Amino acid sequence: MMRDTVNLKILDLDCPDCAAKLERSINSLDDVENCRLDFTSSRAEIVTEDPGTDREKLIDIIGGLGYRAVPVDDDLSQADSSESGLSLKEKLLAVSVLFLLLHFAFRMLAFSQYLQFASSLMAIVTGGVFIFRSAFYSLKNLSADMNLLMSIAASGAIVLGEWSEAAAVIVLFSVANYLEARSVGRAQSAFESLTDKLPKKVERESSGKVEKVTLDQLRVGDIIHLKPGMTAPVDCEIIEGKAFIDQSSLTGEAQPVSMSEGDELLSGAINSDGFLRCRVDKKYENSTLARIIRMVREASARKARLANLVDRFARIYTPIVVAIAFLVALLPPLFFGEEFATWFYRALVFLVISCPCALVISTPVAVLCALTRGARDGVLVKGGVFLEKLADLKAVLFDKTGTLTEGKFAVTDIVALENFNRDMVLSLAASIEKNSEHPIASAILNHARTEKAEILPTSNFTAFPGEGARAEIGGEIYRLGSHRFFHDHEICDQKLHRKVIELEKQGRSLVLLSKGNRLIGALGLADRVKSDTVSAMDELRGAGNLRLVMLTGDNRDTARAVGRELGIDDIHSELLPADKNRIVSEYSSMYGVSAMVGDGINDAPALATADVGIAMGTGGSDVAIEAADVAVIGDRLSLLPKLGRLARHSIAIIKFNIIFALATKFVFMILAGLGLANMWMAVVADMGTSLLVILNSMRLLKGEK
Repeated sequence: MMRDTVNLKILDLDCPDCAAKLERSINSLDDVENCRLDFTSSRAEIVTEDPGTDREKLIDIIGGLGYRAVPVDDDLSQADSSESGLSLKEKLLAVSVLFLLLHFAFRMLAFSQYLQFASSLMAIVTGGVFIFRSAFYSLKNLSADMNLLMSIAASGAIVLGEWSEAAAVIVLFSVANYLEARSVGRAQSAFESLTDKLPKKVERESSGKVEKVTLDQLRVGDIIHLKPGMTAPVDCEIIEGKAFIDQSSLTGEAQPVSMSEGDELLSGAINSDGFLRCRVDKKYENSTLARIIRMVREASARKARLANLVDRFARIYTPIVVAIAFLVALLPPLFFGEEFATWFYRALVFLVISCPCALVISTPVAVLCALTRGARDGVLVKGGVFLEKLADLKAVLFDKTGTLTEGKFAVTDIVALENFNRDMVLSLAASIEKNSEHPIASAILNHARTEKAEILPTSNFTAFPGEGARAEIGGEIYRLGSHRFFHDHEICDQKLHRKVIELEKQGRSLVLLSKGNRLIGALGLADRVKSDTVSAMDELRGAGNLRLVMLTGDNRDTARAVGRELGIDDIHSELLPADKNRIVSEYSSMYGVSAMVGDGINDAPALATADVGIAMGTGGSDVAIEAADVAVIGDRLSLLPKLGRLARHSIAIIKFNIIFALATKFVFMILAGLGLANMWMAVVADMGTSLLVILNSMRLLKGEK
């Protein structure tokens, strides 16, 4: 079945509850297969069954539901939300505030009843025009929202002759609603600011000339110019020039790094000085920064477990409190002879405070702010659910090579046996490894080039992942691999075995070489621990009862040497890829929530098995970014403790927001029932709580103090 996807920006959303109800209404349409509407970005992704579905028709249908929508053509374009409708809201809001102030001034100065009535009426009309409009559509669609509840409350006050109260409720609600929208807008703007520095146009070489083109006109292979101060618009390779590059917006690394010909530039990186000619590697929409924006937006739409609980609670809570409001209005007059007007008014106050806005907004804004903060630091978290898991982490398992260590091996020792010499061992090993892309293979080949060793032709090459390789050279079968690999094939030599043990105790990674079934040599290699690994491990240990585990295919002595240096709790060595997968599952069972940290591709099975898979150094890597639950664009382990603190801070803020919203409502419901709260107090309490939970959530954008 053919499908089509329509992306729209909804301009009149007041709260997450309104967004949820609109999402359900759109999903009920005949031609719509699925609609996902994210309140924090006001974006709706609508999948239709008919690829010919008219976008304008959908916009008209949404208009009939009481909301305005504008198309968004790509993942980074922003619909204009500052059009005349919104400016009209602001003007009417200012006028309504003026009329309300005049009304109270007329009351204080005992002006005529006519002026008092006229000013209150004008305040209600100018302040409530959009509220009453939304209430009408809610009633029409049989879907109660806060606009309908406020309209009922204001209308009830008018029926009771409380014109001042009705005017105050409408104007205060409109002002608070406007401030809430602005606050949420600030959180959205913080997210959208990730793209602020991208140039609108870029200089491209074409037929010996330089022309300015828009980003969507760039094609793979184009040559572009980056002058000092300019931002790389797409992923590209430097083909001429040298400059210091600021990658802080991508990796969180404050210090610029020197780059020159042959180096890769990620989109969003800033050229601090120097002139660069670059070749475009990826189109605009496929570049790193574009994918980051798209993934953070998608992540913000994935609700955390707490958010889902709040949504389910709100669906039950709202009809219950509305029913209670009716009982408050009817039971005392009917059964206890109380005055109807008094209890009707209390029911209206109860109705106002029952709006679930503060409750349902308590989680999504906090999640958006946390995801945005993480993206600014160079860490992509793919949804609130992973923030919750990271906050409750009990064990962290690390791949060693390329994650804890640099993954840049260097040959330190060469041992030769029988009538072979060191040069022959190096030449044969390099000849086999020329067919491999493993870091150890690169180290052997680099050493061979430095020593000018001969690279021999090979045939019938076979790789044994995580173990070794075999190839035919000059009609003889040669094997190259780990100590374990040769033990498994029952190929060993006592003299070499003693030397191997000696080198392994020094923390060397050993590669053995055999001709047929005879060992003829070995190469020892060393891999240095990354500069920030020790401090990152110390910070993670300081975070609490966290189990730190290292997984490696290296021999036991090499693994122990690295483990001792880093203070790792558990060390598992000589592992095959399947072993890593099994151990990750075991730690999840034993300790609870566990994370696996690896370099993205080689560790993909273990990353997928872990409760949270964290891929390191994923800048420009499509596979790693897509596969992991958390993707670290830079290659800095120091970001992991920072991510843990962000996750714990986020969940603490969300929990506080939920408790604060519920407690405030509970207190004011009791006050309303006792007649100790009036309607404008209820509006201030309800909308004030919403504003406070939003502002509390936005503290996450400031990062660490």
